[in-house]
This record gives sequence, C-alpha cells and structure tokens, in this order.
Amino acid sequence: MHRAKTPFHDLVDSVSKKDAAEAAKSAQLADRLQKLEDLKVQSILLKTLRSALTGTELTNWSNHIALINPTISNFARKALMRCLPTNSNLFRWGKLPTDSCPNCSGLETENHILNNCPVSAQQGRYTWRHNAVLRLLTSHIQTHLSGDDELFVDLPDFKNPEELYTNILPDITVLHNHKAYILELTCCYEKNLESSMLYKMEKYKDPASSCKRSIPFVVATAEVSSLGFISTSRLTKFCTSIGVPPYPPDLLRRMGEMALRCSFYIFCCRHKSWPSSPTEPYFH
Repeated sequence: MHRAKTPFHDLVDSVSKKDAAEAAKSAQLADRLQKLEDLKVQSILLKTLRSALTGTELTNWSNHIALINPTISNFARKALMRCLPTNSNLFRWGKLPTDSCPNCSGLETENHILNNCPVSAQQGRYTWRHNAVLRLLTSHIQTHLSGDDELFVDLPDFKNPEELYTNILPDITVLHNHKAYILELTCCYEKNLESSMLYKMEKYKDPASSCKRSIPFVVATAEVSSLGFISTSRLTKFCTSIGVPPYPPDLLRRMGEMALRCSFYIFCCRHKSWPSSPTEPYFH
C-alpha cells in the first residue's frame, strides 16, 4: 500500500513554513487514520470469520488457497486484506480522481464489487455465481437420495419449486419420509455469514403456508462467502436429516473455489459489460 503524500508544490505555495508543516502533518494524520480504518475493517472480517467458522475450516481454506492457481490465490488474499485495485483504493493511492463505482456511483470497495453493486445484481452477476455453487451443492444430494425422495431445485433441468409452492422459491427442497427439507444457499460477504443465515431463516420461517401440500417443514441454510469460505456444520446436519452422507472435503473445497473463481471473474469484469450467457469457471 502506498503512503499518501502531499505534493511538494502545495507545500511551497503555503504562506509560511508553519502552514507547510501543518499541511504535511494533516496529510500524515489522514494517512494514519486511513491505515487504522483499514486495519479495523480487516480485524472485523477476521474476527467474524473466526466466530462463524471452526479453526479447521479456516485452515482448510488457507491450505487450499495455497494450492490453486496463483492468480486466483493472490486475488483472494488481496481481497481479504482490502488491497485490490478498486476505485476507492486507487483514489486513496492518488491514482484516480474518483472513488465511485462507474456503474452505480456508489463507493467502489471490494465488498461493493463482489456483493453489493445494484447494477451488477440487476445484470445477474451475483446470481450467476450463486447458481454455479448451487449446482455443486445439488449434485451431492441428487446422487445420494433414495428412490422415494423428491428433489426440487430452483435451476433448469430440475423439478421446479413452483410445482410445490405458491409464492416462494427455495433453492433446494427435498421431500423425505413425509417431511419437506429446505436448504437455502447464500453467497455473501465474509462479514455477513451469520447475518445471511438469520435473514434466510426469517424469510423461510413459515414455508408450509406457501406449500401446495400439507406437510411439515425443516429449514436449513448454507453460506458460501464470495472468497470461498464455507461453514459446514449446518450442511452436515441437513445431509443427516435427509439420509445422505455428509459433503466430502473435496466437494466442499470445490464449492469454495467455484465461488472464489466466479468472484474473480466478477472483479475482472467490474468495468466491462456482462456477457449474456457466461460460462462457469472450469478447474480440475
């Protein structure tokens, strides 16, 4: 990160040495405050991740990042430390005249680009990432369901949730042993793993009132962050409830990497038009 500097000619133009010293002091103070603010946000992210994830889950993410494509892993680390060349950073580093997002005029931070830009959301960029992860999430369930179970997924080529509901569309619904089990996926900002879970649980607190069949419900959530962090405990509990094996470590890593690679592509296209039918990232 480059230190903000007061241009020399601005100091020369100051009325007195005292004014010049105060200008320099002010610039240094602003730089230090910005560094403290960055550290504050970074500490909030790390504190949130430590609270939402186990030590094993954090270690698994770190170990996996070290093994994947260096370009992708460097992107993940810089995003986590808020050192990506966003307009807000470039403006602060003296490289751009504005810190705004050219799409919506909001402050262009990492979180804004990867999760919160309303124009990007309207264009389907975040939905594309969500559905890429959802396909992997569904593949394990579909493979292990018993013959009497029914699977509804809010994706093409599956039974549509509209067959089961009147005004809600959960990502995954499994009918198993005369009960309906909902699994709702969120691809979110690292700081919002817990709040995303609470939001979805509130949203689907009464799915039976929107169901065309008279059947009891159990609701679960899955959170995969934009940089590939995954909380696995609720996923394991969901699998147990529908009688399928827990997600294997290699598939969990693949889901996390899928989210990360999609985020990398979203970042690379932040100031470009979005393709009408983007393909999902491919990796071994």
